[in-house]
Amino acid sequence: MKKKQDIKEYLKKSFIQYAMVLFFAMAFLVIGFFALNYYISVVRQNEISNTTFTSLFRKEYQRYQESAESFAKQKELINTTKQTSTTDRTKMGEDLYTFANSGDIKSYFVVTDVNDEVLLSNLTKGNQTTFKESLFYHRAKSLLINRSDSVLGMICDVELVNDQSIMYSFVKAIKDENNQISGYLFLNMRNNDVFDYVQSLNEEVLILDRYQNAIFSSFALPKDPGDKLPARRFTINIDRNGIYRIGNTRMYVRSNQIQEEEIEIVTLTSIERMVQTWRMAGVFFALVLTALGILSFLMARLYTRINERGVRDLMRDLEVKNLEERFKPHFVYNVMESVRFQIDEDPKKAKNMLLAFASLMRYSINYGHSKVRLETDIDYLNDFLMLQKIRYNQLLSYDFHIPDELLDCLIPKLLLQPIIENSIRHGFVKGQQLHIDIKAEHAGDELVFTVQDNGKGIPEEELHEIKERFKEEVSDDTVKHIGLYNVEKVLSMLYGEGYGLKIDSTINVGTTVVLRMPYEIEEEDV
Repeated sequence: MKKKQDIKEYLKKSFIQYAMVLFFAMAFLVIGFFALNYYISVVRQNEISNTTFTSLFRKEYQRYQESAESFAKQKELINTTKQTSTTDRTKMGEDLYTFANSGDIKSYFVVTDVNDEVLLSNLTKGNQTTFKESLFYHRAKSLLINRSDSVLGMICDVELVNDQSIMYSFVKAIKDENNQISGYLFLNMRNNDVFDYVQSLNEEVLILDRYQNAIFSSFALPKDPGDKLPARRFTINIDRNGIYRIGNTRMYVRSNQIQEEEIEIVTLTSIERMVQTWRMAGVFFALVLTALGILSFLMARLYTRINERGVRDLMRDLEVKNLEERFKPHFVYNVMESVRFQIDEDPKKAKNMLLAFASLMRYSINYGHSKVRLETDIDYLNDFLMLQKIRYNQLLSYDFHIPDELLDCLIPKLLLQPIIENSIRHGFVKGQQLHIDIKAEHAGDELVFTVQDNGKGIPEEELHEIKERFKEEVSDDTVKHIGLYNVEKVLSMLYGEGYGLKIDSTINVGTTVVLRMPYEIEEEDV
């Protein structure tokens, strides 16, 4: 038969389990802290910055587009391109300067005629020449031949000096009353204004067009390993929000589309420092885990010893209290008087009574074992009950229902006697016979005892108090109350949670106590 787990091993495993629960609780809190910190300082902050910048850029994009459309239709600008009115040219210059210095992203504007003469601009003279001679300028003109009614948005790669840099241009053909192109309007977003705004954010910013070309980048773009793609082409496909490696840096990336314009706003947060912190925390936690493992092992041994000592002390108190009960003067006096009476009437019965009394005393005094065979404890109970009948005579009867195959089971010494004594003390109704049934059965891995009487029962409030007492810690006060409490504590300390007593009682019907403990057979010596 399989022997049930030893209490020493059970206590060790229990302590280690509790230590592991504590460790994993700490790990959960630490991981939760890092996760919350990551969400708040990286994900959430990036989301806020992305939303804010996308909103700003969308607003400015629409302002530039609408203004280019509006300016190109103004009569004053048309007359300026035909150079027919200096007054109109002056007024148009004032309007364009007002536009250029308004909004969150300022503008560099350029107005040329069909002969590429710069008529109006806030660029320096040198930069005006560079602009009109650039490939960008002539590419824009060629595109407007077939799209003269549209406002074109184009990446401007003209390299200017004197800190006048352009990132994106809105280009519109200026058409006269005959619907002929008379000039060109360029409203150019200043690169420095966007850069200055991005500096107020905690994130890097990347603006891409529909072809993944960088309109603006606040950081150095990673180079194409094959050197086959255009210089402005962003080579990393961002198909979802998450962590990407940009160059040699891990970054959390969030993308937002200005769908109608097919512009993509990307905000990037470096998590390199956080990753380093995670690594250090991981090493620290590994050291803590190792130390906790060693400490758990040492504490488990100490905890086991303390609990074993507590079990032994409680068992000894149980035996001492039983012994004190046996040696109470009225009990001894009643036994001796009954023996004296039976010597003349029935010498054999008197002899049996003395043998039972001696066996009772010997069993109570012997501290040698905390566990005994069930058969041994049943013999003790027979002696105990036989002597009790001396006092109660025909008012007490009892029956044992113990299968023979259970007699070799190991149980804590004096386990059942306090329960039976509790029935005798508190169950008697004057003038009525008290009957006690003691049953045992093997149920799975458990040994189940049932002690049932037909006594007066326990009031509901008192029964509640008894059950509440089971939850109390062992102390000098509670351990003096021999009976159900001690049995409950012995079982819980020996075998752990899940084992113990269950009490049901009905007034004037009786009380039933069900005791559950592990099924354990003494191993035979080989």
